[in-house]
Amino acid sequence: MGSPIQSMTYSLDCFLSEIFNIEIEYARIIWQIIMPSIYITFFYQWYLILVFQKQTTFNKCVIATTLIYMYIYLQPSIIGGLVQLISYRQISGYKWIQSNVTSRYDTIKHGQ
Repeated sequence: MGSPIQSMTYSLDCFLSEIFNIEIEYARIIWQIIMPSIYITFFYQWYLILVFQKQTTFNKCVIATTLIYMYIYLQPSIIGGLVQLISYRQISGYKWIQSNVTSRYDTIKHGQ
């Protein structure tokens, strides 16, 4: 609830694994970086439609406020995902990626 990007990312695992053709933990990070851009673009399109229809007046502060809000609101999801990707859990003597404990941390594939 407090992290909309991460919640949406986990609910789209099947979709992400198909469109990116890479391991799911890396696809999640890519999606978490792309998603804020989609949100901002969607908001700006609706705002500009309202401006062109003369239902509101153009205000530069809306643009700046949207960018600041999205940066502050969505940054913890991105940072948290990256930290979980570079962190590991040690279970039964093996290191596992914290964001996906079904994948090994100490492999060449993850180290790249």
